[in-house]
Amino acid sequence: MGAAASVDASAGVALEAAKASLGDKFNEAKWNEAATDGKVSKEVWEKWVADETVAANAEAAAGGMVAAIDTSDDKQISKEECAAAGHSAEKVEEIFAKIDADKDGQLTKEELAETIAKDTKDAAKTTAATAQVAALDTDGDKTKVSEEELAVAVGSPEVAEAVMKAADTDKDGALSIEEVAAACPKVEATANEAIVADAAKVVEATA
Repeated sequence: MGAAASVDASAGVALEAAKASLGDKFNEAKWNEAATDGKVSKEVWEKWVADETVAANAEAAAGGMVAAIDTSDDKQISKEECAAAGHSAEKVEEIFAKIDADKDGQLTKEELAETIAKDTKDAAKTTAATAQVAALDTDGDKTKVSEEELAVAVGSPEVAEAVMKAADTDKDGALSIEEVAAACPKVEATANEAIVADAAKVVEATA
């Protein structure tokens, strides 16, 4: 994935460049669905690379956790092993409630990787959403965007009203950082761009 992170995608990415960059991670069906005129857009490419980068890092981290905590050599982590790693009984239950998808009392590498990947993407989106809210906010609280502030930013009270209806899930008349992170495509695009940029920095540092 190192090469993929360093591809210049500003004008889109062509098939051969995508294949060369992604290697065995290249998915032809995914390409055919997303490509237009033989290329995928910068946004599509960065989402693809971000997803693959996060998944690879999460899988590596999950593997390391299982190797470090699993003492029975069954390639899983039990509640007892989790507790032995230094977690309180309350924390163990919290961890298993979040990660143990099939509720069998064991944490697999796959369950850990899925949770780590989700947390990584959510954190990147929250960072991007925080910056977006701060940029749109005019009253100085930096935590919410009102419909009036949104209208100024987009240049249309009608658009602002429509966005507010769709995204203001708690119906308090303002968009929180969490609501912006969940609803704004630009936030996800910015988050993916940041993940790709971070991956490129790692490549440059190890080159």
